[in-house]
Amino acid sequence: RDWVTEVLLEEGTARPYMVTRMPVFGEANDGHLPDLFEEVDSLPGDDVEPEYSKEIAETGRLLVGRRGMICINCHFFDGYGQPAAHALDLAHTFRRIKPMWHAKLLKDPQKVSPGTRMPQFWIPGRPADYPDLLDGDTDRQVEAVRVYLSRGEEATPPHGLVYSETKYDLIPDDEPIVFGTFMKGLSARVHAVGTPEGIHFAFDAHNVRMAKAWRGSFINAAGTWHERAGKLESPDSADVIDLPPGPAVARVDGEEPWPTSAGKGDGYGMRGQRRDGDRLPVFLHRGPGFTVEEKAEPLRLGDRLGLLRTLRVQPGDETSGLFRRISSSTRTR
Repeated sequence: RDWVTEVLLEEGTARPYMVTRMPVFGEANDGHLPDLFEEVDSLPGDDVEPEYSKEIAETGRLLVGRRGMICINCHFFDGYGQPAAHALDLAHTFRRIKPMWHAKLLKDPQKVSPGTRMPQFWIPGRPADYPDLLDGDTDRQVEAVRVYLSRGEEATPPHGLVYSETKYDLIPDDEPIVFGTFMKGLSARVHAVGTPEGIHFAFDAHNVRMAKAWRGSFINAAGTWHERAGKLESPDSADVIDLPPGPAVARVDGEEPWPTSAGKGDGYGMRGQRRDGDRLPVFLHRGPGFTVEEKAEPLRLGDRLGLLRTLRVQPGDETSGLFRRISSSTRTR
């Protein structure tokens, strides 16, 4: 149910490498559907998860990897691998698929998904391919795969999954790097900007706002460049500032709260971007009745580095009620 909700209302996708996706029609139109889908589709016991143990999870890891069924020949795992079929990412299946459906799929893929290229590994009446694992018991082996995948992105990669993650480190040595990516907690239209000074930031073009700033290493592009397989990138740093949601410039009246959304439905949108003389991007966007040019750049403060943000606002015909939010805090006096 949670995954259906994410797909219908929050733009969740299992195939972010696709150019298009189903539209989001909003809570008012689709908010009731996850409950109805679950009501008509649920079967008794389909939510019962197998009991977790490290030993069982390790058996599932063996079965998924090159010592077992070699699922990674066709599937990515957490965005990594070089599969021939570009099948769905194994690390994301646990949160998408109920345990009973998952077990049925593994035991008889063609029955659950006619025409699938997924082979049938457990065939009734045939001796087990891996008799030394869990006594060759089909049900226990299928459960072991589920237990292993329950760790999601935190699971130890399958045996035989080979990649050199460091070779995908983006290092802005000589000039800024602007890297378009999907970023965890943000949207699928993020411009991550790395600078040679080691101060970096992310602009969320879908929600029209500066969203993150960090220092140190910039970002690792492995998940994005492996066929855009669903890996949501994160800053390659433990020193990250998350900027508050909502626009940097807005029209507010009196005690009206600051808007938390800056999408098209709220009158906001991107107008494009250009590079300045230092090759830093200048983001051009608009709000209700005004336009903004926004730039961020490293700023030295004594022996420390900070981030200087510059916003040039054209207010249009109406100038009243136009404010710039400098910062946001939960503290009260």
